[in-house]
Amino acid sequence: MGNVKSSYRRGLEFDAAYQLSKYLTLTNNFSYIRSEITTDSSSIHPLLSPTFIVNQDFNIGITKSIIFTTGIKFVSKSYIDLMNKYTLPE
Repeated sequence: MGNVKSSYRRGLEFDAAYQLSKYLTLTNNFSYIRSEITTDSSSIHPLLSPTFIVNQDFNIGITKSIIFTTGIKFVSKSYIDLMNKYTLPE
């Protein structure tokens, strides 16, 4: 890999919360990022930079000061080497 000619990261993030009932809230976070590093000989994606990340949380309010949260997360493919050959398992 040669010298870095240029690089960029641009993205968009969206957050939303839905009050389903007095005690139950659903929150969502969606992130999109487009990133690239251009060298003298190639274009690659930066290490550990997934294109999409989605978080979904369920918040259950027992009292005003006690809230339980559980959630799920999706993270798209990310590379773990500079040549973009190997990825983390999905």
